[in-house]
Amino acid sequence: MSTKVKGFSLIELMIVIAIIGILAAVAVPSYQSYVQKAHFAEIFSAASAAETAVSEYVMSNGGPNSANCVNVVFSYPATATVSQVVIQPDTSCLITVYGVQSTFGSSNPPYFYFTPGNDSTGSIQWGCSTKSVNNVPSTCQPLPSSATAFTAGGSGGAAG
Repeated sequence: MSTKVKGFSLIELMIVIAIIGILAAVAVPSYQSYVQKAHFAEIFSAASAAETAVSEYVMSNGGPNSANCVNVVFSYPATATVSQVVIQPDTSCLITVYGVQSTFGSSNPPYFYFTPGNDSTGSIQWGCSTKSVNNVPSTCQPLPSSATAFTAGGSGGAAG
């Protein structure tokens, strides 16, 4: 009576492990890139909500050349990605979105600046910048050259 050997040989198991290792080596960086893009999307979502609040306030209170953002009412709850959103309470109306350090894996908490400006038609344009994050998405562009940034420190016309 002959018995059949069942199972896999050592070489077959090693080949399977090597294939899994190669797939993991390709998949992990792609996954990390995808996760980072999702975090950036939440940063930009928080900024978009603040931009809407500033735009509505400025246009309702004298327009881009005279409004002061000291009275803008806005709050954004802290999340796993965004620790806080701050609107500068002066005529610059600069929005700063602070990220959560552990989420972005950096030594410093990431932050993004969203700068308002007005163009020749009087509409509000937004620029984006950061100094603390690598691989910034292409949607984070500086204020267009056709727009003039709101100025900080002025008295503004709508505060009060």
